Amino acid sequence: MLANNKVPKAVAILIKICALGYSSILLFVIISNLSIFNPNWPFGLFASFSSLLIIMLPLVLGTLLIFWRKIVPFIVLLALVAFYPFYTFTKMIRPSNEACDNTQCVSIVAANLRHDKNALRKLATTKAKDADILIIVEFPYSMTSDELLALFPMNDKAQIALMTNPNLELGSRIAVMSQKPLNELKLQIESFPVSKVWDRGIVKFNYSTESGSDISFVVLHPPPPKQPAAMASRDAYFKAASQTLHTEERFVMIGDFNVTPWEPIFDELPGKRAGDPRWARTWNARNFVERITIDHALLGNEIDLVEFNILEDVGSDHFPIHLIIHPQKEIDRNSLQ
Repeated sequence: MLANNKVPKAVAILIKICALGYSSILLFVIISNLSIFNPNWPFGLFASFSSLLIIMLPLVLGTLLIFWRKIVPFIVLLALVAFYPFYTFTKMIRPSNEACDNTQCVSIVAANLRHDKNALRKLATTKAKDADILIIVEFPYSMTSDELLALFPMNDKAQIALMTNPNLELGSRIAVMSQKPLNELKLQIESFPVSKVWDRGIVKFNYSTESGSDISFVVLHPPPPKQPAAMASRDAYFKAASQTLHTEERFVMIGDFNVTPWEPIFDELPGKRAGDPRWARTWNARNFVERITIDHALLGNEIDLVEFNILEDVGSDHFPIHLIIHPQKEIDRNSLQ
C-alpha cells in the first residue's frame, strides 16, 4: 500500500514540475513578443515555438485539471498573452490555388544546401527539377555550372549564374538557374567593418515572363545573428537589400533570411511573406523541437501567390521552399474592378 501511495504523489510532483517548465517557456515567448521595444536582444526566436506550445496546451491543461487545478487560470492567461501575436500575424499572402499556365506563372524553388553535394542531388528529385527559377544558397564548394546543368537539364535559353567572390564569407556562395535569360544580373557586396562581420553578397536580377511581366528578384543570405554585432550587421544588410524595392510593386525577395517572422526587423521588410509561416517551419530539418522559420519569399503588391509549400528533406539542415507566382499587370487588375 505504501508503494501505491507514493506513485501518485511522485507523478503529481513530476506534473507540477513540467507545468512550471511550460509556464517558464510561455514567459520567454512573452519576452520575445516584447522585443518590439528592444529589437536587438536575444529572445526573438522563442515566439517561433508557439506552434508547438499551442499543440501541447490542451494536454497540459487537461492534465493540470486532474493534478493541479489552481494553476490552470494562470497558464491560460499566460497562453493568451504569449500567443496573441502568433494568431494575429498578417504579414503574409495565402495561396489562391488558381489555374495558371506557364506563360503567366513562374515556379520558384529556393534552398540552402549547406554546401552538400548529396543534398543537391536529392534536390534534383523534387519539384526543383521543373522550376522556372532555382535558387541555391550555400552552393557546394566544388560544384560547377556544368554539373548543375547535368542535374537540372534545361532548354537552350537557360542561364546559370554562380554568384561568388573570394572576398565573401563562404556562406554567400549563391547559384541561380533560370529557364530563360536573366536581365541586369549582378552581385552586390555589403561590408560591415564596424562589427567585423565578413562581407556578404546580395544577388539581384530581373525576370520577364512570356506574357510580358517583369519581376525584380533579390536573393538574400544575411549574417546569422549569433551575437549583437552580427544581428546589427544582419539588419544593415536587410536595409541595403530593401532600399531599391520600396517603390517597386512587382518583386520577389527570397532566400535564407536568418530572421523569424516575429522579430521587429521582419515587419520593416518590403512586401508580404508567401505562405503562412506559423505552421510550416523551415529550419532545423535535423531537429524537430528546435525547428523555426527563417527561409522566406516576400512578394510585392502586384504579384499573386498561386501556390506555396515546403519541400521534403533533401539532407541539408534547411527545407527547400517552393512557390508559384502570378505577376499581375495593371491592366489585369483594372479589368477585375
